[in-house]
Amino acid sequence: RETRKTRTEIGRYTTLGTWNATKPTKIFIHGFLDGSDRPWWVDMKNAILAAEDVNVIMTDWSKGNGFPYEKASTNTQVVGAEIALLVKYMIEEHGANAADFHIIGHSLGGQTAGYAGERIPGLGRITGLDPAGPYFEKTGPKVRLDRTDALFVDVIHTDGSHNLLLGLGSLERMGHVDFFPNGGIDQPSCPKTAGKIINLILQLGQMDIPGFIETSLCSHFSAVSFFTDTIRNQCPYVGYSCSSYADFNGGKCSLTCDGNEHQCNRMGYWTSPTDGKGDLYLKTQDANAFPY
Repeated sequence: RETRKTRTEIGRYTTLGTWNATKPTKIFIHGFLDGSDRPWWVDMKNAILAAEDVNVIMTDWSKGNGFPYEKASTNTQVVGAEIALLVKYMIEEHGANAADFHIIGHSLGGQTAGYAGERIPGLGRITGLDPAGPYFEKTGPKVRLDRTDALFVDVIHTDGSHNLLLGLGSLERMGHVDFFPNGGIDQPSCPKTAGKIINLILQLGQMDIPGFIETSLCSHFSAVSFFTDTIRNQCPYVGYSCSSYADFNGGKCSLTCDGNEHQCNRMGYWTSPTDGKGDLYLKTQDANAFPY
């Protein structure tokens, strides 16, 4: 908190700055074409530090997350391994507790979190914000984020598809609890075609990146917006257990917990590791993923 307005580079071979081993640590990992200095990550950092006295580490791998996408997806393994080395150094040399670390990754960053987590025994939590689907969909647990990568893994799906050309996220179940707001596909106020031009961008590799992120990636980045909103929001997003979003949308499932917390859970920052697990569904009002 003391240095929330000042960025300090840290590393195993330099300095850990004001990082405090006695406090919980949140580690952000951005995704494809993104960067740790983008306003949505700064906003998330500020929201967390306003809510809790914790350490926040903002991973920046923007020199390795550009085109071609295939190379960026491969680089997630290297970045994940480096994050694991840093965390293990903090644990082994500075007495930090693995359970106090919470890795929050979006898109390719969500998959990177899995690579880091599998190398850190007893890692507390991983939150996957619409983890990337292309090159990870329908692969084994060793290749993608899965529930064995941390003591608690929660995932928010907002631009998922089993077709690599129709969504940048994934509809695969990866966590102890997987949330599917609005079905986990097209989000309210976002273009219905968001994500469907992925084949084009993989081929061209050149465009207005900021504009591209704020339009074509609207649904994909809604997971980040939802998560940050939950940190501050006194009216939580609650997901409910149901066999499918079609049944949920058709009113076939209960929208109350009925005194049984295992039927529901809060989506986002305050998700409980002991409440509802499995697939949880909810509807949200129209939300702008880029209010900056």
